[in-house]
Amino acid sequence: NMKWPHSPEGFKHTTLDWFGKCRVIALEILRKILLVLDQNEDRLDKFFVEEDTSFLRLNHYPICDQPASTHKDYDGKGTLGIYDHTDAGALTILIQSEIPGLQIKEQGTWKTIPANTDELIVNTGDLLQIWSNDALPAPAHRVLANDQVGRYSAAFFLNPKYETHVKPLTAVTPKFRSVNWEEFRNQRSAGDYADLGEEIQIDHYRI
Repeated sequence: NMKWPHSPEGFKHTTLDWFGKCRVIALEILRKILLVLDQNEDRLDKFFVEEDTSFLRLNHYPICDQPASTHKDYDGKGTLGIYDHTDAGALTILIQSEIPGLQIKEQGTWKTIPANTDELIVNTGDLLQIWSNDALPAPAHRVLANDQVGRYSAAFFLNPKYETHVKPLTAVTPKFRSVNWEEFRNQRSAGDYADLGEEIQIDHYRI
């Protein structure tokens, strides 16, 4: 069972409320994306029911004495808040504090996403790249460290049930073989957190 802190007051209620709101937003966006892909908007609903594996992560990036470069690929010098990666699931909904830090790579250069507390950032993940048959590539992104101020963000990850088998929705020239979400997530976690062997990526499932 989840262990909730006693303070600040209302933390559990606020967190669960925000989780629910993000889930509604993410599912609605996913349905509209399916329409763009010429699919029925409810085609994936069965994978995102009460047993799905969606979660909300609250991030705190404390002040760092030696942050890495803000625009170059990481060269081992300094520290990043989160190193470059793609999100493993379907969609991510992110809200940031007023301190910028999220970066995406554009034309070979890392560019910082402006921080606006009135806006949500929507990020597509690996599973949506597979479902869309590469039409919606999962973007590589990272988070900067900061030597002046700390930073907060909250990321909601829309993930399906573990037993979900993900494959391109199109029957025409599929570019990926079927991926079991539980297997894929576990192997990604082993690379992310335990440093156990090669970190699995969706390119391992390309046909």
